[in-house]
Amino acid sequence: MTNREYFLRYLAIIEKLRTSHEASFDEIGDYLKRKSEIITYK
Repeated sequence: MTNREYFLRYLAIIEKLRTSHEASFDEIGDYLKRKSEIITYK
């Protein structure tokens, strides 16, 4: 993974935690999978 991909992943985790305030590891993992389908890394 490039630094940009790590940064976008961290932003997605922060976004998830801001919207749900509590999330399990599995919920965050599922959220990241859905986001990765939407975001294409270049």
